[in-house]
Amino acid sequence: MKKMVYSGMALVLSLGLAGCASAPTKEASKSQNTTAEEKKPILLGKKEVKSMELQSVKQKEEAKTADDAAMRALAAAMESGKAVKLTLNAQIKKNIASHLTVTYKDGTSDVYAVWTDKDTVTVAKSTDAAKTDGYQIKKMDAEGAVAFLAPAASQAARQLTVEVNQLRLQDVTHMYVSSAGKKKELAAAQREQVVKLYNEAEVEKPYTGSVPKGGTALTVELKNGQTITLYASQDGFLANTGQVFYAAKQPEFRLSELEKQAK
Repeated sequence: MKKMVYSGMALVLSLGLAGCASAPTKEASKSQNTTAEEKKPILLGKKEVKSMELQSVKQKEEAKTADDAAMRALAAAMESGKAVKLTLNAQIKKNIASHLTVTYKDGTSDVYAVWTDKDTVTVAKSTDAAKTDGYQIKKMDAEGAVAFLAPAASQAARQLTVEVNQLRLQDVTHMYVSSAGKKKELAAAQREQVVKLYNEAEVEKPYTGSVPKGGTALTVELKNGQTITLYASQDGFLANTGQVFYAAKQPEFRLSELEKQAK
């Protein structure tokens, strides 16, 4: 009986010592893997990245500098994101929330325009040309990258929410009806009427039908630089914020009457 006890104690002691000996080895291995990952160069395309800075377009604040983890996450997200050809029209330029400057170890740099919609963040090479290349990053697939770009994303999202759900008369700089290339500014009474009808409308889910081309439209320009374009529909209006089309039920909205009342 004693021999069994001693043998059991010896076995427990030896297993305990073995566990103590192996634990540091696993931790050391994990540490070595982390260090090795951190030492890998950060590549975007074929260039090694030195630094990344995010500068807000509309808010006067210091540029946000990416740390090593953020640079790796953003570079990986751009490399694995969907490569797209983009047309930088006036509306897209209004939606640009930030500029991302990527500086490489060879001394060169690239500047990217950043904007967002519901599910994706778009990072496009900033240029004066009409067309450019860019990346579309899915938010759910690149949380680390999106977290760094959060100031741009959240700002645009807040603006979109305000535009869709509520419109304030004091935020309006211009409101006009346009048709056949001609613009007619609305008087104060008509502006107030539009704001009231807009805010009382029952907003439906984002509109996925055919997008109106030409014809008569009501344009609302806001102090924050955003533009809302309204088109008459069968039972209300279609609205375009530049980021999404949505339908709204508002039987009292009569674009033809507003056009007649315009200056």
